[in-house]
Amino acid sequence: MEQVTHETGNHELVQISDLNQAGQGVGRLEQAGRHNGQAVFVDGALPGETVRLRQLTFGRSYATARVVAWLHMSPDRVQPACPLFGRCGGCSLQHLTYDGQLKWKAAQVRNALIHLGQQKPDTLDLLMLPILPAPSPWRYRAKVQIPVQGQAGKLQLGFYARDSHQVTDGSCCLIQHPVADQLRAALRGYLDLLKISPYDERQGQGLLRHLLIRHAEATGQVMLVPVVTDVRRWQDRVPVSQLVELAQAACEQAGLTFSSYYINENRQPGNRILGNTYTLLWGQAQITERINALAYQISPAAFFQVNPRQTERLYQTVLDFLQTATTATTEPGAADAPDTAAGYRSESQQLPYRRIWDLYCGSGSISLALTAVAREVIGVEIVPAAIRDARSNAQLNKLTGQCRFFEGAAEALAPELLAEGLKPDAVVVDPPRKGLDEKLTRLLHDLAVPVLVYVSCNPATLARDIARLQPVYQLRAVRPVDMFPQTTHVETVVLMSRRRD
Repeated sequence: MEQVTHETGNHELVQISDLNQAGQGVGRLEQAGRHNGQAVFVDGALPGETVRLRQLTFGRSYATARVVAWLHMSPDRVQPACPLFGRCGGCSLQHLTYDGQLKWKAAQVRNALIHLGQQKPDTLDLLMLPILPAPSPWRYRAKVQIPVQGQAGKLQLGFYARDSHQVTDGSCCLIQHPVADQLRAALRGYLDLLKISPYDERQGQGLLRHLLIRHAEATGQVMLVPVVTDVRRWQDRVPVSQLVELAQAACEQAGLTFSSYYINENRQPGNRILGNTYTLLWGQAQITERINALAYQISPAAFFQVNPRQTERLYQTVLDFLQTATTATTEPGAADAPDTAAGYRSESQQLPYRRIWDLYCGSGSISLALTAVAREVIGVEIVPAAIRDARSNAQLNKLTGQCRFFEGAAEALAPELLAEGLKPDAVVVDPPRKGLDEKLTRLLHDLAVPVLVYVSCNPATLARDIARLQPVYQLRAVRPVDMFPQTTHVETVVLMSRRRD
């Protein structure tokens, strides 16, 4: 896209009306000649503010600019807690109060459902439940991937600046657990002494690419996975016993226990983070997290929600929607679920569903929770490693009699499940950001299942899919869930039921 930077003596005056997905303020130019009416994205500006701009850069459909002065500031503006805010690309909403973040995220879901999902505002307002705030807006993440740059003897361990692959070096991240800071500091000093070289993605040279750190909040276990270009070179340069001793001390300072030390080898050129090969050098193969009464073993590559405590509320919302769906199929005398799921319900409660499909099930975390309301749960996932984790977690929780997992694309396996007589009473979908595959959407049309619950990480594709499903399914309830405070991301749980007309 052709861009032209324009600097004028009379700075542009703009009213900020919204934020975009990068956290930039959004306004409209009114004194920019032929660019009048064009959208402008402004770093650091908030809705409700009036700002003067400088250094306007015009693109084909929008402009970008920086603030030279605030004429009116939002009452929701706060001083960012992190000194790297504005340079680090990890957080984009630290200058907005947490209450302001929640209001904006709920509005994003509402606006997407109206403009893309074809929902009437008055009707939608009756269906939208208040957004669920996170238990804490800080120190909530249980997984971090730290890119490494700099030079041997002076490593930079931080996060990428926005829209770049340039690391912003730092020592503290306020949305990560403190153990990530402790390990980063300890490893930085140790690896600098060893003169370990960082990987340069432009030159395709160097040894250390990233540090992956995971921890389990329920058990206090910590996993460390350096990502390197050559496992043998790493092992020759970095003695296992020394690194483990260092990591143990760092974890103890944070009140946790160092449990697993893996190496991931990634020889591929470019900026891909992880390779396909993991080698366990010390400790346990997995760490164990608990969500309510269920245990989940987490391997290095496992997909698992990064905010464990808020995940409990996300899954409970899914179960609440299923419980309250009036079209649920109830079988008198249905057996209670095993005690392992008792954290989600009363033990005397009968199970309202005979069978639920969990499509895009990942490592089966939602599937296992669904045993609280279904006699049988069938999970479908295309990633082989995730299916292995799902089966392992079902066995760990003694739920293999209630849960079955199938490897493959949901749109391909669903017809096969129907051919085997495994028609569901309800379907839960939790697709990636791109939303539902079109073939699966058509299949859900034909299936006309009584109850459909959609868990989304992207309001735009959620709204698109709801519009596509609308001829067969009626929207019944919407609950935004804030899984990622200080960022623009929001999860949403939606309940739909088969139309009766």
